[in-house]
Amino acid sequence: MKPPIYSVIRKIMKKIIAAAFLTLCFGSTLYAQDFKKFKIAFKISPNASWMAPQTQYLEAAGSSIRFGFGANVDIHFTENYAIGTGLNIDDTGGKVKYFQAIDRVDRYDNMTSYIIERERDYKIKNVEIPITLKLRTSEIGYITYWGQFGVGMGFRQAARATDTDRYILEFDDSDGVQAYVNSSREFDTYEQIEAKDDVAALRASLIIAGGIEYNIAGATSVLVGFTFNNGFTDVLTGNAIEKKDNGEPLITTDGPLEYKLKSYSNHLGLTIGVLF
Repeated sequence: MKPPIYSVIRKIMKKIIAAAFLTLCFGSTLYAQDFKKFKIAFKISPNASWMAPQTQYLEAAGSSIRFGFGANVDIHFTENYAIGTGLNIDDTGGKVKYFQAIDRVDRYDNMTSYIIERERDYKIKNVEIPITLKLRTSEIGYITYWGQFGVGMGFRQAARATDTDRYILEFDDSDGVQAYVNSSREFDTYEQIEAKDDVAALRASLIIAGGIEYNIAGATSVLVGFTFNNGFTDVLTGNAIEKKDNGEPLITTDGPLEYKLKSYSNHLGLTIGVLF
């Protein structure tokens, strides 16, 4: 049985294709003049990226500045309507905070179990294929205004993280009684951690964008706009420890009580490019 998300993607795709078909049918009677059927843009896209946790125990801890680039192809049905696709290569991510159980060597070279509060800053590289419906005005002076919406399917290529670990509890059995006690250890920071196994391989998103094209010569224009890429599939894997109502890690007589990490990822990007 396919996950429900694939049904959602399929319904959105059908609506976009239907809208494009209606545009083709009705638009062709309104625009008899010639127009350029294919337009290609090369772009760069700095973005602000953040995580949107989907469980009460996972905490968003801030946004991150990332960078992307790519190529867009507009397939025009009329002068003012097109199907947009292409290839986007985006670094995204964001910061989250959660409790984690780990084993590390202590100052006496003994392997010890700890409960830490981890703040993780993800850097995720996705290759995304968008399918959108793009609407453009006629040129006003040298400026054309455009807007587009649709969906994207992203494929995770790489993922790294920077972890800041704050030690909360450590396992102690020195008195013959096994229990977690307050840890005297403070912080550790680890950079460029391989996190590919902690990030889902696929990411589906809703894409909403708008901006302007400024004609500089013939069919060549400078492209400027903003794109909101709203993920709607879980991008995280793995487990973490639940919280009590007072914000402390939940430890039972059987040990830490865990839950599955779950979060969507979003980014808002500035698009700058050249359209041919």
